[in-house]
Amino acid sequence: MSMPYPAVDGGVTAVVFPDPIVMVRGWLRRFAGLERVYLEQPANFATKLPFVIVRESGGPGVHDRVYARVRLQFEVWAQDSMESAKGAQNAAALLRAWPEYEDVWNPQIIQDPTYLPDPDTGTPVHRLAAEVSFVGEDTTILSSEGA
Repeated sequence: MSMPYPAVDGGVTAVVFPDPIVMVRGWLRRFAGLERVYLEQPANFATKLPFVIVRESGGPGVHDRVYARVRLQFEVWAQDSMESAKGAQNAAALLRAWPEYEDVWNPQIIQDPTYLPDPDTGTPVHRLAAEVSFVGEDTTILSSEGA
């Protein structure tokens, strides 16, 4: 006996979440001193200072079928520790203010900006971590059955 599941020939409506890295890079790049946002250390990085590296590092995932919560780690690299500290403080402040401007929810700084210079080069780096919930959007995903 088969279960009375609906047919998928017209597609399935599901909640799709935005890419958190794309979202946070787009948000930070709008502000002075944070325009260079990378996924990893760029080649010839010393010529690109200051810059921010942002990575997704897990998080609890989808909750309430409406939000996806992710943990993000940030590294703010600069010429000197004052500049990296200021960049990290600005990044944290911008994350906290983000819900006032875009469809994100409850950003929390879970590691305050901390000075941890690069062990190989001594380049000043401030690191911080945050969790942010991103709002999903109902999307119809079309079926390939019968195509």
